[in-house]
Amino acid sequence: MDDVVPIGKRHLIAVKCAMHYKPAKSGDSLPWHLHSKSSMGFVLRSQKSKKLRCDYQQTIKCAKRESIMASTLVPGTIYILFYDPNFSYNIAINSIHGAALVCMTYFDNAATTFPKPEAVYQACDQFLRRAANPGRGGHRRSLDSTRLIFEARQSIAAFFGIKQVQRLVFTPGCTYSLNAALKGFGLKAGDLVVTTSAEHNSVMRPLAQLKRDVGIKVEQLPYCPEHLFNVDDLKNVLSENKIRLCVINHVSNVTGAIGDIYSAAELCYRYNVPLVIDAAQSAGYLDIDASTKGISMWCAPGHKGLMGPAGVGLLYVQEDIEIEPLVSGGTGSFSEQFAAPVAFPDRLEAGTLPAPAIVGLSAGVEWLKQTGIANVAEKKQELTSRFLQWAREQDFLEIFGPSEKTPRAGLVSFRIRGLNSSSVSDLLDREYGIAVRSGLHCSASVHTALGTLQEGLVRVSFGYFNSASELDELCQALLEISRQNARLR
Repeated sequence: MDDVVPIGKRHLIAVKCAMHYKPAKSGDSLPWHLHSKSSMGFVLRSQKSKKLRCDYQQTIKCAKRESIMASTLVPGTIYILFYDPNFSYNIAINSIHGAALVCMTYFDNAATTFPKPEAVYQACDQFLRRAANPGRGGHRRSLDSTRLIFEARQSIAAFFGIKQVQRLVFTPGCTYSLNAALKGFGLKAGDLVVTTSAEHNSVMRPLAQLKRDVGIKVEQLPYCPEHLFNVDDLKNVLSENKIRLCVINHVSNVTGAIGDIYSAAELCYRYNVPLVIDAAQSAGYLDIDASTKGISMWCAPGHKGLMGPAGVGLLYVQEDIEIEPLVSGGTGSFSEQFAAPVAFPDRLEAGTLPAPAIVGLSAGVEWLKQTGIANVAEKKQELTSRFLQWAREQDFLEIFGPSEKTPRAGLVSFRIRGLNSSSVSDLLDREYGIAVRSGLHCSASVHTALGTLQEGLVRVSFGYFNSASELDELCQALLEISRQNARLR
């Protein structure tokens, strides 16, 4: 079995078929092809009829014995791959110089969840194969597509306690939803908007643009590491100033701290201040009632905790809120008018909807209903608590975010003393096949408050399909990186 080469330390095995093979001209066939296979293994045959027998069990044992890293693979080498039948579900396939495929442990679920439930892939695929443009025709396929969008809206609205289903709008994403809410609200020069010091750039950049172009004023509440903002600080600002709009993040994408949006909603309702909630990190993780009295507009992505694909987001607008469309165009309704329709959701859904993504999102939400959002949160919390317990015992790690007794979402940001966050992320990816996020996470306000604006942080964010053994691999990798760094210093 000299031709057997394991990649990394787990699950995915490669058989090296042709060292340094480069075709003489385009169209040349590979020097090895699959001759036969069975439940025990497979046989490769070369152009010269030489056979290479590959036994699954022997190859797996070889993989466990060796520790050849993905970075040692030779560009230009052709590999044939197969899986250990007991592999974890959380596997990403990644290309190394276009030559080899390697296994990756995925801890970047705050950016986008991976993998998706199988039903999500199937829903997107089936729609693309069978459906047409919803609301743009009277033929059967268009009508079927319209029905699927209608059913998706009904299902998702119910999941978030929304009774005014038509006020739930599909958008291209959460960033778009927040822009639509902030720019469509009709803010004028001198209007004061209050927000927190834990906001994502999807809030801060539109506000900066409105400040520059319209002349609004923006006040950020002092940063609170435990809960993003202090409820008493918000009460003081609302009671002492004429506030036009309040924008609050539900969960920090940097620290995992959870904001008390329901107390904020109660205060905003009392002082008659419209409230916008950014639920980018909470939707699909926390049980949310978006129709809570005092929440005027609520925004969420489809591709994160809701387990859907990229390209679709949600915007819920309470009935008493007037909002101008961010873009205008065809809606398939009221076509005799040049003005945008008044009726929702058409008013804010100009152009062809991202229907494949919407039905995929609906499948993701249905999976959450069946699995139970509490079970999903519990799984993430178990991994988060386990990692925090280990990390707080390591002298080389500095953890940021809420204290040990304060609940947090399923993510942790940290730094290894003496190492740049990007270097740690790169080493984890290149040497260990572990995906994390490094840098400022599009949230400069939080890093300014934490004092990490210059170097950033490493963020690990856990998903339902992650396992305890994968977490152990991460901990071991961080230990090895720290020891290597100590030897070099």
